[in-house]
Amino acid sequence: MKLTLTEGVGGYSVERQPAADRATAWVHSFALRSVAISVLMLVPCFWQPRIEAGDLASHIYNTWLVQLVEQGKAPGLWISHKQTNVIFDYALSLLSSQFGFVQAQKIGVSLSVLLFFWSAFTFVSVFAGKRPWFLVPCLGMLTYGVIFSIGSFNYYIALALSFFALACFLKPTPTRIAAALALLALSWLGQPLPALWVVCTIGYISIAKKLSPRYRMLQFIASLVLLIGLRLFLLHYFIALWSPRQILYVTGADQVVTFGQPYRWIFLALLGLWAVSIVRVVKARGLRSFPCSIPVQLYALCAIGAFLLPNSIWFPGYAAFYSDIPQRFSLIAGVLACVVISEVKPTRLQVGLFSLVTVCFFGLMCRDAVAMNRLESKIESVVSQLPPNARVIGRFYYPATHGMDISMILDRACIEKCFSYGNYEPSTQQFRVRANVGNTIVAPVQKVPFQAQYSSDSGAGPLHEIYACGLQAVDLCVRRL
Repeated sequence: MKLTLTEGVGGYSVERQPAADRATAWVHSFALRSVAISVLMLVPCFWQPRIEAGDLASHIYNTWLVQLVEQGKAPGLWISHKQTNVIFDYALSLLSSQFGFVQAQKIGVSLSVLLFFWSAFTFVSVFAGKRPWFLVPCLGMLTYGVIFSIGSFNYYIALALSFFALACFLKPTPTRIAAALALLALSWLGQPLPALWVVCTIGYISIAKKLSPRYRMLQFIASLVLLIGLRLFLLHYFIALWSPRQILYVTGADQVVTFGQPYRWIFLALLGLWAVSIVRVVKARGLRSFPCSIPVQLYALCAIGAFLLPNSIWFPGYAAFYSDIPQRFSLIAGVLACVVISEVKPTRLQVGLFSLVTVCFFGLMCRDAVAMNRLESKIESVVSQLPPNARVIGRFYYPATHGMDISMILDRACIEKCFSYGNYEPSTQQFRVRANVGNTIVAPVQKVPFQAQYSSDSGAGPLHEIYACGLQAVDLCVRRL
């Protein structure tokens, strides 16, 4: 029982606070707040009929293809039993068999969102030694940032599991270490990069804790040299691409730049608030000790890595680049930035501005979700006019003139109606479904025009293309190729 001092007529007396009272206090202080935050975090998953998140549409389409392959209804396709880049696809297969394709997406994405948000919050809390509730808006924007918008859910889940694993390692006990190892194994099923980052981070923290601030800076410099060495190794021994534009992905705040120009104002506002917070941390710590902080050094290394390492790498066994590496590091950097600024309690003005920026971000996100849902409804309408099991291709962007490639929405529109011949997953050899040359369901080769790969003499009928034919994004037409 907890002992408390109570002032009475004769002085102070000791009272015992019952365990039930402490449990009630915990419910009010943490559990109820957590439930309310979780509900708010799930709103973007349900404010439109469909979740618009890039590759999500391709993931659910390939879940349907897996079912067809298992039923012997997809000649020329087969399933590769991979050990990574599959965790979200396995989840969708399990959920779709129980709830159908539509609900499987809602449930799978909702669980992924909660997993990522609370793993990031737990990681920041353990590192900071307190629960930084004022950072909930920042973590919410990171949760729905670039990685979510492009639909890299295998990486998204892998990073979430890695954050939980790293939180366990930060306060190690035999049980927590065992749990962390299990989480890293699951993380590998998502993608290797987060698990490898955790291993490197654990090593860095373990060494840094044993060093004085002076030698900690030497460790940081040595780590920079290793990063440069890794860059040279990757560029020399692999087909790899790098661009100076990767400087745009070093802050972590760039995660909010999802669809078009308006989000750049959100980026600048968030970056400015982070800068003010970091200045306050520098004043609290002192200019000399600030660079020696472990969270600061981890953030700096992650940001520098996003710039130095290649944007895309062609690994052996793949038929396409593993890409968007700076954006993946950027998400890690964003969460580490939250660790850095959690050190100093914010002013009321800062809390209000964080909340305002978050409201603007999700307002733009809602607007774009409405527009993309409208486009996908039009695509479904066009698809419904085609013969059953027609082969279809199409290219769509949002915003229409200079935006992100969202052609995957055609994949989702085709489920149980047609075959999206341009679906990218089998030809990359990075996912479960693979395609043999000569099949008429999906293009088997990257970088070869679809028309050159498709044979209309196979009896599958002609190849159709859905394309923009008007001034509005929803003005669509269809033609035979």
